[in-house]
Amino acid sequence: MFTLPLYFALIPFVVVVGYVALMSFLNIVHIIHYGATTFVSFVVTFAFLVGAAGICFVTYNRLLDTDWRQPVELNLVPTGFSDFGKFNSPQP
Repeated sequence: MFTLPLYFALIPFVVVVGYVALMSFLNIVHIIHYGATTFVSFVVTFAFLVGAAGICFVTYNRLLDTDWRQPVELNLVPTGFSDFGKFNSPQP
């Protein structure tokens, strides 16, 4: 068993958020570059960006009270098992 601080969970979160931000930026550049600026593309892109901003706002507010230094214990061997998979059953 070992412990890790909770802020290690932020690493994949930041990678995913960065990827979504990059793809959103490339989407807007693609729309402007190729002249696909119809009313429908504007509405869909605007709705997507408003939804993404709403998700970011809610996520930020939910994570404000999190203690990121709190250690998380990781058990690599499940309880009830030992000796590489032999189940410890109670003796009658």
